Amino acid sequence: MRRSQIMSRCVLSAGVALGLARAGYAVDLVRSGQAVAEIITAETPAPSVRTAAEELQRHVEAMSGAKLPIVSKQSADVANHVHVGESDATRRLGVRLDDVKHDGFKIVARQNYVVLAGREFPLFEKSFAQFSDVGRRQEAWEKQTGRKWRFPPIIDYGDANKECGFHMGDGNGTLYAVYELLEQMGFRWYMPVAEIGMVIPKSKDISVRTQDLKREPEFPQRILIDPHLGRFKDEFLWFKSMRVGRSFVMPIYHSLSGPMELYKEQQPQEYYGVVNGQINYFVPRLNNPRLRADLVEYLELVDKEFPGIEYACIGQPDGWSALDSADVAAGWDKFAA
Repeated sequence: MRRSQIMSRCVLSAGVALGLARAGYAVDLVRSGQAVAEIITAETPAPSVRTAAEELQRHVEAMSGAKLPIVSKQSADVANHVHVGESDATRRLGVRLDDVKHDGFKIVARQNYVVLAGREFPLFEKSFAQFSDVGRRQEAWEKQTGRKWRFPPIIDYGDANKECGFHMGDGNGTLYAVYELLEQMGFRWYMPVAEIGMVIPKSKDISVRTQDLKREPEFPQRILIDPHLGRFKDEFLWFKSMRVGRSFVMPIYHSLSGPMELYKEQQPQEYYGVVNGQINYFVPRLNNPRLRADLVEYLELVDKEFPGIEYACIGQPDGWSALDSADVAAGWDKFAA
């Protein structure tokens, strides 16, 4: 008797839990394998927002077999609406991003709509596009600055995906919101290759639970230092699914060799150290006033030519592994007590 009572209570509890779960789902996207919602973007969405809409469409179709149409205006004959990206429509619904930090996002789901919107930071277009011609970048830099100093490699110009139309280092809150929602549905992406790295739960019914969610990154810059990560679309989007991006640029590069790395024999020879009686082009003469003044000028030029960059990078090259003889004599090889 006691066992049957326990079993009855378990069944009842499970039924109540399922009922609560169903009641908590506000917006149907797919019902019985048929699309009952549409994806709405602004008239001319940013490339990252367009990609976000396409990713939602792609993965919902993979889960259910139903393809949600992507439109720019709400259709009267479609029951439910998924707004991807901030727009006049999302603002009319009362969803604003003014209180969202960095490249964070909001997911709002209630009644017959879902809003997936985040802050966008197209940092490349804002600060770096004037030097986008890879083959002529150094030439353009020299013309702009009047100095034959190395072009500062502040970012990886090869981290863009041409098909998606934006950069790995950009902040793309709307795309992060889409991946957050997909993960709520059980989607997981462990490796770029879908066949072995993607978990896609199958269901003929897909709904979004009622929610008013705000997510903000703890760190405004979340990047990987590896050249040309954006070349392959699946790899590019896999990284973005892990929220790689940033809301501002904190440069990380070997800035201190900027004035002395190129055209070494044409540069002032006092830049370079002497080791064992021989000039060494891989060793700086740190106590030389001209080199130190030119390093400061180099950083000032970087600040001038890249508007919007709030930080200066003072980074020593990996190859500075020896000291100039005069620097050693001056005690520069010792730490102060």
